[in-house]
Amino acid sequence: MSGLTSNLFTLIYVSPKIYALFEGQQEPLEHIIIGLIQIAAADGVITNQERQIIENVCRVFQFPRLQTQLAQ
Repeated sequence: MSGLTSNLFTLIYVSPKIYALFEGQQEPLEHIIIGLIQIAAADGVITNQERQIIENVCRVFQFPRLQTQLAQ
């Protein structure tokens, strides 16, 4: 498994656990999403794969509006 694939699997696996940890506390979850966007944009381009990952995390964190905005 490549490093990227491993990291993606880890992020997908831990997202529900992070949501459960902060359930009812929207602000920490928003900061995580903002951090993911900043990391994805660090090289100047957010790839489709990065966008899909962030959209999936938004779905898990129950941020449907942000998920829709990222898809555009």
